[in-house]
Amino acid sequence: MNNLMFKFKDGLVFTFENVIDNKKEGIIKQIIAIKADSYEEAAERFRKAQEFASGTNNGVIEDWMLWDGWGGHVGCEACGLSQKESNCWGKAYCHGYENGCGCKECIEEERRNLTNGA
Repeated sequence: MNNLMFKFKDGLVFTFENVIDNKKEGIIKQIIAIKADSYEEAAERFRKAQEFASGTNNGVIEDWMLWDGWGGHVGCEACGLSQKESNCWGKAYCHGYENGCGCKECIEEERRNLTNGA
């Protein structure tokens, strides 16, 4: 499938195809739509979600993984390790700096701490 772009009054929507080779169910295809200001932004969000999902959710991308607030990576150490059993799984907001959250604010805090020698 070629990536498509749709223009609406309130912004652009880009589509991506996520192909999962599931041993139990065979090939699964997801069509993912991402509202973003540019193709590059949408592609980066898709890449991060795909990377996280491949390690935690049998490759299936969920809506919260596409949140535009993720910075360095999707989720945190808790949901990356405990997956659906963690309290933060499925939450499209900060999972807490102390939990190794990958949101933009926590990534920026980490940079400040490294710069200041904390």
